[in-house]
Amino acid sequence: MYQQSRQKLRQQAEPLFQEMITSGTLVLPDEPMLINDLLSVSWIVVDFWLNHLSITDQPFTIQNFKHGLRLVVQVWHPYLSPQAWEETKQFIR
Repeated sequence: MYQQSRQKLRQQAEPLFQEMITSGTLVLPDEPMLINDLLSVSWIVVDFWLNHLSITDQPFTIQNFKHGLRLVVQVWHPYLSPQAWEETKQFIR
């Protein structure tokens, strides 16, 4: 069930990221596996962030939630347009 749910979410995410590329929000080099790799790293962080907090005895707070979000955004940062990066920075503060 977990795999089916994850696969469905990934299928829903891919068109979103393709639209971000088309609109210029994401600027990716011509590397066929890059979008897949970025999505994989993002999923790993999202899937295991709460476990990480628990293992390191950190409470689940808004600040810790934003920290996990910042980790994902940092993966994407080199590929965000300058305008998208400025907008994203305000969201994750």
